[in-house]
Amino acid sequence: MVLLEVILLQVHVGDGPAWTTITAIVGGGGGSNLTEPPSWDPGVLLGVLVLMAWGLVVVSSLVRRSVARGLSMLVLAVMSAGLLVPIVMTGGDEMRAQAAAAQTQKAQQAALDEAIGPSPPACDGPGVPLHAAVKDSIWEYKAPAVGRAPVWFHIDPLSIEKGHAVLHLGQVYQLERGPSGWKIGMWWLTDASLRDMIHLSITDTSGAPITADSSAPMPDPGALDPANAEEIVRPPVPPYRTYVNTVEFPGTGCYTIKAEWPGDRWSVILAVGK
Repeated sequence: MVLLEVILLQVHVGDGPAWTTITAIVGGGGGSNLTEPPSWDPGVLLGVLVLMAWGLVVVSSLVRRSVARGLSMLVLAVMSAGLLVPIVMTGGDEMRAQAAAAQTQKAQQAALDEAIGPSPPACDGPGVPLHAAVKDSIWEYKAPAVGRAPVWFHIDPLSIEKGHAVLHLGQVYQLERGPSGWKIGMWWLTDASLRDMIHLSITDTSGAPITADSSAPMPDPGALDPANAEEIVRPPVPPYRTYVNTVEFPGTGCYTIKAEWPGDRWSVILAVGK
């Protein structure tokens, strides 16, 4: 009976003096008093009963009485059939939980798509310049590095469509909404040979700047200062520097990204949307 109590009572739950007494008898010592009342596991209970029924079969075979053997076989059959009940119930609960989770995920995705808005618009402007891919280097990415020497930017999962830079917000991993827009990480890369500061700006179609957060390498989100980023040397590509910060795009639209340094500049159009 003590063994039966050990199997049937869930040792991780219990509350009150009665439970303390039970755990003291089973485990010895002062017992334990946890936060929930004792619970019974019907699946374990039926499993124990099946084992007992098998015991009856063994005993009846030893006694060699057909009636006893028949009754024990009947008990075994009933207990085995009963054991299927919790299994079927558990399987049904899991299927319902999975269906509910899938439905919730679908609803969340639909809400996110609605919040993001329409697909990226067709923005006017020339094709964007790109850094050539270099195998086994920092310049080998699924998303291209946009810009020209000595500065480029990289956004995952930015794509080039018909020569234009396009960012599909629905493809951004764990997309979050900030106070001023959808938070997107931007990775800037510069040629380490340039010792001058590079000034950046990102504006919407009205010319209004969008929010850009500061970071350790970019305390001023509008500037790439060589003093804030170490020079990285990894042949076969020339030395370079990297900077990372977060930009908040308000929503679907065309955005102008500019980079300017002493003696030169470039400007590209980025289409943003679902």
